[in-house]
Amino acid sequence: MASTEGHPRPDVDYEFERRISAPREVRDALVQLRWNGVRTGDVVLVASELVTNVVLHTENGGRVLAWNADPVRLEVHDTSTRPPVVVAVVATEAEPGGRGLRIIDAICSSWGTTIVPTGKVVWAEFHRRSRDGDPTPI
Repeated sequence: MASTEGHPRPDVDYEFERRISAPREVRDALVQLRWNGVRTGDVVLVASELVTNVVLHTENGGRVLAWNADPVRLEVHDTSTRPPVVVAVVATEAEPGGRGLRIIDAICSSWGTTIVPTGKVVWAEFHRRSRDGDPTPI
């Protein structure tokens, strides 16, 4: 897996295998930190969606890195160079799924994909909130 240049050592560094339990394992690794100013549930949900995409759409596992900084940064590394695609079709009972990236887009301050020599990194950032609920000024 590629290392992330320009960032200090992550607060969470977790490798996962391509198996159905991977999203739960990653949630367990992330929930132990207090993400001051960012809802833990938001960080955990976004990580779970991104890891689920790795499990469903790649041939290998991956790695999650997270920094409890401002902004909070979450990265999911995998070995595929195919970028994630936001599905235009709404999920149905017959075809559940396809909403993950829309959820991520609604929760994060920003997110994107970077192609790296070993595959790709899908990253998400969360700006901290002040006590009145507004994003903390930078």
